[in-house]
Amino acid sequence: MKLVLAMNITAKIGILVASALAISLLIQVFYVFPQIRSREFGLQLVQNEAAADSIASEIRGFQDDVRYELEMLARNPEIRTMDVKQQETILSLIVQSSPALETISIADIRGVITSLESRDSTVISLKQKAVGMDISGQDYFKSCMITGETYYGGIFQESLSGLVVSAIATPIRADDGTIVGVIFTYVPIEIVTEVIENRHLDEFESVYVVDKSGFVIGHSGKDLTELSGSPLDLNYSNYVVVQDLTNGRSGVQEYDYDGENYLACYVVVGASGWGVVFQEPIRIVLAKSNIVVNFLLGINAAVFVIAVLVTLLLARRITNPLGKLADYAGRVGRGDYTAELEVEGRDEIADVTSAIKSMVQQMAAMQEEEVSAIINSMKDGLIVLDENRRVIRLNPSMEQMLGVRVSEVLNKSISELEADPCLLPLARLARTQLPDGEVVLDEPYERVLKVHSSSLKGSGDKDLGEVKVVLDVTRERELDQMKSDFIANISHELRTPLHSIRGFVKLILDGKVTETETQREFLVIIDEQSQHLSNLVNSILDIAAMESGDMVFERRPVSMKEIIGKVAVKLQKLAEGKEITFKADLPVALPDIEGDSEKLEQVVTNLVDNAIKFSLGGGKVSVAARAENGGILVQVIDKGIGIPADAIPRLFQKFSRVVGSMTRAGSGTGLGLYIVKQIVEAHGGQIWVESELGKGSTFSFTLPLSPDYRGRQEGGQHG
Repeated sequence: MKLVLAMNITAKIGILVASALAISLLIQVFYVFPQIRSREFGLQLVQNEAAADSIASEIRGFQDDVRYELEMLARNPEIRTMDVKQQETILSLIVQSSPALETISIADIRGVITSLESRDSTVISLKQKAVGMDISGQDYFKSCMITGETYYGGIFQESLSGLVVSAIATPIRADDGTIVGVIFTYVPIEIVTEVIENRHLDEFESVYVVDKSGFVIGHSGKDLTELSGSPLDLNYSNYVVVQDLTNGRSGVQEYDYDGENYLACYVVVGASGWGVVFQEPIRIVLAKSNIVVNFLLGINAAVFVIAVLVTLLLARRITNPLGKLADYAGRVGRGDYTAELEVEGRDEIADVTSAIKSMVQQMAAMQEEEVSAIINSMKDGLIVLDENRRVIRLNPSMEQMLGVRVSEVLNKSISELEADPCLLPLARLARTQLPDGEVVLDEPYERVLKVHSSSLKGSGDKDLGEVKVVLDVTRERELDQMKSDFIANISHELRTPLHSIRGFVKLILDGKVTETETQREFLVIIDEQSQHLSNLVNSILDIAAMESGDMVFERRPVSMKEIIGKVAVKLQKLAEGKEITFKADLPVALPDIEGDSEKLEQVVTNLVDNAIKFSLGGGKVSVAARAENGGILVQVIDKGIGIPADAIPRLFQKFSRVVGSMTRAGSGTGLGLYIVKQIVEAHGGQIWVESELGKGSTFSFTLPLSPDYRGRQEGGQHG
């Protein structure tokens, strides 16, 4: 930028130097370099595409010759009526007369090889083992039998000879068109290697051929017969060009191969799905243009040196105004947007100075806008006071939290706020002096707000005011209270059965109870209290496991009908003890779901136990279940005391207990329904409650059907 300014206010020589540099750069960047690279790329691309097409055509021609020989033989009606000896004679004549065929075999409809002939003595020596071999499991046999089309395969290792080959096969059809056998040949990969070796490649060019699975069939730079392992160990399916080929796409692409960037032309070889890749390092393609590029870079360097010398001479004439501009920019960079900049003269530098000053003013406005955007997007409330403790900023969260508008409080002191009853909550927050204080507001409902106060300091420790961040911690305080209640409740729940157990045990040990029947009653009570303690501990352990992710669910097909039946038997006596009518309303057939039987029984037991516990004597409790919307809906219905509407949203929360009813107050630990909800949701279901105070409650939950049952159901629908 300084160079441009200098050229605008100095002699013509400066303009000429700058123009020469600019023209030189433009020529290089926008014309010379693209032309050189485009030409070299174009020429090389045409050559490489032609080479790849040529190799692909040669391989495709060989495959077509083999296919033609096989299909002509398969169409010969006599081949189906000949005996094995006659077939072998015909096959031998064809192999000897056809340069495209190394070996040829016939398999009957069962996949058993009946005839085999080859020019390869190794294969002929294995003929006795091959004839009668079952190839029904081979891909080429299955493909011909299923599709009725000629098969081109990938490479594999032939089991008898151990050679790595590719199979080409075609079906033999009867007069009515039915397939009665398969005629096939194995093509050794050496044929592809010979095609590649016939190409005269320079030291940087390379060619490889892959089958449709990415296995390398031939490679100009690798002797596949000398690999330490099998040629089947060399697979290029992870290369992007090979992935294109295996998807049936030809093209041109740059890609990384063995740590170097290559220009690759790749072609799909006919119906076989094979691919030919002809590649050359891009650095070689670009090497021819380096001489011209270096020459142009030399010119550019010379022009640059001249431009620097001219710039140094011209800089002396613009040092003073640019120095002032730099000082101004430094002050602005340190955040001092109040800095003054005097615009002197009417030349180009004065115009630039004026433009920079205007830009800084715009930046100051933008910064203020950004700060406002950040403050306005804060979830927590924000109050900013100036040095006179007047409100100068209030963010939308604070407005919403207190139900006031910033226009109502702007520039008002704390005393003025306190004079207005509607603004008194804001005054209490603004007056908080502690770094971390809490304010409890009663209107429009009870809330606990935490206030973080910080002083605003300017340069020289100047007092600029105070900022207060306000957080609504009502929920956190409610949770703290719930935890405190839980600890007190759990202590009571532990202490009561322990005292009972110790009391009855002491009576028995001291010999104060000698009657057997009384001892039995005491032991029953001890057992019940022990079970209560065990259930309490298990609930706490279940929650710990759920929250740590260690809860294990043993999923298997489960009958909810059986689970509900077990729970009904288990809790029948509890219902009878309270003179409550308890029944299970279940259909004759109920689909299975997939889940943990014990955990689901725990869910039903908890809901039914609660229904009985919170129902008055003479009431009714029922359990219903039915298949619905791809799952099972289970409902536990009671005519008990009901649940207050304001308690329902918190009912399934941890430590939550319904308070306000004589029957429910102080009952339980507040963990049961939380555990129930976690188990149901872990099974992919949902749970909810509908209740009316004094009329009863209905707890409902859904569970998805097991995959096996859904599969049978969908199969029946499609059938």
